Amino acid sequence: MYKLIDATLSAELHELYLENIEWLSEMLSMEDEMKIFKKSFSEWTIKSIAIGLFLKTDGVQKGISALLEKRSHLKEMLQIRIKMIEQLMAGSDVNIGLEIVGEDKIIISEIKSIIEDDFILRHHISNLIPII
Repeated sequence: MYKLIDATLSAELHELYLENIEWLSEMLSMEDEMKIFKKSFSEWTIKSIAIGLFLKTDGVQKGISALLEKRSHLKEMLQIRIKMIEQLMAGSDVNIGLEIVGEDKIIISEIKSIIEDDFILRHHISNLIPII
């Protein structure tokens, strides 16, 4: 009986570990992409001011920074969870409870929110930047 429970728990932990690694990888990828996007937008803003196009870009800069911060927070949360799962898989005496299921729901919700915020920000920027 215990071997069956241990095997099931081990498989579940492995699946949870892989899922968290995938989420972290996605956040790192999106974070790198947004940093490049932020740099490009900053360069475009400087060029647009130089040719006389005065746009309200402060809100966009704040939006980009807020999105990067949100992703950074989620990345930290995922790194902590991955470390905890690794310890569990290694057989350490780490206590977990059902709150891990609630955390998964929060993480999934946060990922969806970040993706939606990213889409809205990019749409706003595409409407803001005139064709030069």
